[in-house]
Order: sequence, then structure tokens, then C-alpha cells
Amino acid sequence: MKSMTIGRDPSCDIIINHDRVSRFHARITPDGNGYIYRDTSSNGTLVNGIMVRNSERRIRYGDRVLLSSNIPLPWNRIPNAASAYGSPSNDSGNAYDRESPRYAPPPAVQGVYNPTPHYAPPPTPAGQKSNGIGITGFVLAIIAVFLGWVPVLGWILWLLGLIFSAVGVFKTPKGLAIAGLVISFIDLILLIVVFAGFASFLGGALNPF
Repeated sequence: MKSMTIGRDPSCDIIINHDRVSRFHARITPDGNGYIYRDTSSNGTLVNGIMVRNSERRIRYGDRVLLSSNIPLPWNRIPNAASAYGSPSNDSGNAYDRESPRYAPPPAVQGVYNPTPHYAPPPTPAGQKSNGIGITGFVLAIIAVFLGWVPVLGWILWLLGLIFSAVGVFKTPKGLAIAGLVISFIDLILLIVVFAGFASFLGGALNPF
């Protein structure tokens, strides 16, 4: 077999219709039990992972030869290559149409995309509950701190906060219920101090002497 030219130009022995392939991309010449691959392109050729550009490299049938780094060399278009040097591997080009007068490869692959796993929030631990009664008691106790001095309204808020917090202590989670219970007792102390001061003031006003 004589040397064969590879490229887009109609005069080439193996015509590859792809825009990334040069008009005269390479020349391949039989040499013993292999070939001499001569790259004559501007984009180069990747031979078994090694870039070859405007230089020669010895290859054997079935080597991974990628024109412009991603267009496979059509080994099945090289006369007697398979019979002389055995069958190629699955990625060496034996899947292309042997009867076609011209080799037209599929569109060039622009790299391999590996998606990052989508973030999945950790599942809520089984059996986890919300202590609505304890939270209610905590909120009412907080409000009673600011409105406890208001007659009737403040007393009702304090009493409800105390009751809800006390009931919430027997449920889980009980953190806010305990906090509400503590605040309710603080509210009680504040109420006692406020009313004691108010009673003292009122007594002094009624009995000035």
C-alpha cells in the first residue's frame, strides 16, 4: 500500500468532512507491521494521548488516533489494515460505514460533562416533633413581661403563659417551655413588686399624716 493522505480536500485519499480537520491534515505510510503517521495540520493529532503537530509518529492498527484531538482516524478506510494487523478495539473506528466512499464522522464532542450532584438536604430525623404548647407559653410569658402592669389583660397573659409553659414541660422538646415557666415566675415577682409599690403609694396618698 502506498502512502495515503487524510483531510478535507477532495484530492485526499481519505476525505473527512469535518470543519476541524485541515484540508491536508496528515499522511499515513505503511512501515513494517505498523505505519508512519505524519501530521501536516495546524490543529495537530492526538496519538494515544500525545499531541503530534507537524511531525511524525509510529502507530499500529487500533491505536487511538484523534485528528484535531477529537476526530477518530477511520481505520476501516485504510486498505488491508484489519487483515494485516488484527481487529481494532471498540473505540478505534470499526463502527463506521465501510461501504461509504467518504468518511463523515459525527459532530465533535466538546469535552465530557460530569454534573455535580444536586444538593439534597439531610432528612429530618424520624420522630422529631414541635412543642407547640411550650412555644405558646414562652411567647405569652414574654408578652406578659411588657404588659403585666396592665390590669386584667396583663394578669390574663401571665396566667396563660404560666399554664401553657407548665403543660409544655411534659412534652418534647421542652426547652422553650422551661424558659416560659421561668419567665412566668419572673413576671409574678415583677407583678408583686409593682402592686406592692402601687399599694404603698396609694396608702401614703390616702393617709398623708
